[in-house]
Amino acid sequence: MQIRLKRSLPATLLFLCHGPEQEPKGDNISVLLTIAYTIPKKVTEYTIFRDGNPTKTLLNFTVLSGSLSRIFQLCLLLTGTFVTASNSKMKKSAVWENIEAIIIAVLLALFIRTFVVQAFKIPSGSMLPTLQIGDHILVSKFIYGVKIPFTGATLIPITNPKPNDIVVFEFPKNPELDYIKRVIAVAGDVVEIRDKKIFINGTPFVDTHGVFKDSQILGNPESCAGTNTFPRPQFCRDFMPPITVPENKIFAMGDNRDNSYDGRFWGFVDLKAVRGKAWAIYWSWDVQQPLFSLDRLRSIRWGRIGDIVH
Repeated sequence: MQIRLKRSLPATLLFLCHGPEQEPKGDNISVLLTIAYTIPKKVTEYTIFRDGNPTKTLLNFTVLSGSLSRIFQLCLLLTGTFVTASNSKMKKSAVWENIEAIIIAVLLALFIRTFVVQAFKIPSGSMLPTLQIGDHILVSKFIYGVKIPFTGATLIPITNPKPNDIVVFEFPKNPELDYIKRVIAVAGDVVEIRDKKIFINGTPFVDTHGVFKDSQILGNPESCAGTNTFPRPQFCRDFMPPITVPENKIFAMGDNRDNSYDGRFWGFVDLKAVRGKAWAIYWSWDVQQPLFSLDRLRSIRWGRIGDIVH
């Protein structure tokens, strides 16, 4: 087989494919193929063999087209001659392909973690019994709006946290730490605590999630009357004078009311510090058991996996 290339126009290639035993004589042509193409970035190297014998190379050339291999496949079918094509510039080593896959995966993971959903684990018992130590949860990042990374500023507002939402946020006293609590009051609400009971704007708060395991009452109206600024002493755990939640803030507490270091002591949470709303439990086990042990495996709480967080 012989192939002759002719560049008649910058955007046209003429392929003259002849049978293995034929020689081109004028217009005596077996196949005439004309391809209009725009020059792409790919550079492909083609090697033409006679009768499929690699030792009898007829032609080795480089052309600018990513679609030429289809034409040579047609020549192969029509003439029975083997044609091989190799992409010389677009060849990627297995190492580079793996690196590229890893980079794409990392970027995708960062995007999802920043704007869609993020995983957290529960290290303490301040939210018992709703969330147990060793629960691993997914937190929805977009439910409160799309935020600009590293600033907390809301780019696309959707909604704000509301009472009884369980939220993850940067701890006001140390932004390096993430806390998880339940929203009790929002901006403009007046919060008050008397004998462990919560009042919002003078009305008893419907507290269906709070748990009290300590029968002792810490504090009294007299000793805690002037503790309306933060930080507040822990001996006033069960009493708090009326305090108004500032604009763009929320007031949050742990469900384990008698064993939670929360807004009663350190104050309010800025909306910019809210990372998202707790959504679901995707894993749960007893982290107090040795990691690589049968006891840790036996401690898996299968019944909690997949639970929606309320």
